[in-house]
Amino acid sequence: MRRYTLIFYTTEGILKISTQPTQNEKGDSSMKQVQISKDLFLLLIKYHIFECYNDEEKIVEELQKKFDSIINRNLYTKYKTAPTEEEKEKARQEYLDRKGIHSSFRW
Repeated sequence: MRRYTLIFYTTEGILKISTQPTQNEKGDSSMKQVQISKDLFLLLIKYHIFECYNDEEKIVEELQKKFDSIINRNLYTKYKTAPTEEEKEKARQEYLDRKGIHSSFRW
């Protein structure tokens, strides 16, 4: 099975986007991996390589969804692994705010 990969170099390190999960790579600890759908990957290729700008809105929407899910996952992980109760509660409240859970439904 083929694996498609995009690598972006950012000021915070390297962001690697792959359509399939890869095993942990040794060496560069600044490299982060994000899995995207094959369809989104192909839309990005069409946009950047072939300069086909027809699906720009769809690309923005899908990337925004992915970005939101990454942030939510990071907040959830922070909530579960925070060393103090204060940090846990702060991360939990921020996660619930982002998910749109009304304050009356929270414990």
